Amino acid sequence: MVIAPDPVTDSPHGVLWNDRDPMPDVRVGPQCRDRFLDAIEGLLTGNPARMSFVVDDAACWNAESRNDFETDDYRSHLDNGSGAFRDEIDRMIRGSGLTAANIADRARFAGSCIGCHEEATGIDLGRGVVSPFSLGFVHVSDSQEDCGDGTDCFEISPALKEVFLPHRRTVMERFLSDALSAIAIAQEPLNVVGRGGSVIRQATGDKSPSESPLPRTLGGAPAGTTH
Repeated sequence: MVIAPDPVTDSPHGVLWNDRDPMPDVRVGPQCRDRFLDAIEGLLTGNPARMSFVVDDAACWNAESRNDFETDDYRSHLDNGSGAFRDEIDRMIRGSGLTAANIADRARFAGSCIGCHEEATGIDLGRGVVSPFSLGFVHVSDSQEDCGDGTDCFEISPALKEVFLPHRRTVMERFLSDALSAIAIAQEPLNVVGRGGSVIRQATGDKSPSESPLPRTLGGAPAGTTH
């Protein structure tokens, strides 16, 4: 387990949702829209804390996550396209109860840093899900409030208080429980039995961890999840 910060530079570039925009290199748009389709699976959950939109292709990244209500407005860029990409998304998610517009909004919330912080908070994400609120750009305020035990804490957003932190607590508790169980099993001696049935030696159950092809967060989401 490692702590790996995810930079704002990894937010997918909004205009790539518009299949009419040629971009500086005409090959980038189709390439990135294919990557967007690959990442849609992470948006189908009904739990905002588990939503992810990880596009593992630097050519699709924004280099920043601007608070201008335009650059990362994925739905508007999708609406400005020919309709072909929208139809492709709708075909892919048929039967999910979601629309391509819902997917674009979920991607903005879960995939762009500014979406989760400001531009995609408190909006309808489809299927009865509403994205949780920040404190107006920040999730932790300079203002202080009662922690509940008479001490002062910095105020945190409804998104942290009601959605993200409870989920992370559950994930961490499960991780620690599994880790302790694994340690206990690894420390149990294993009897190595000879042909005659006698124990010829003992060994521990330690094994080299297998390499995972895709790094994951403790919650099971791809490691590039913005929250």
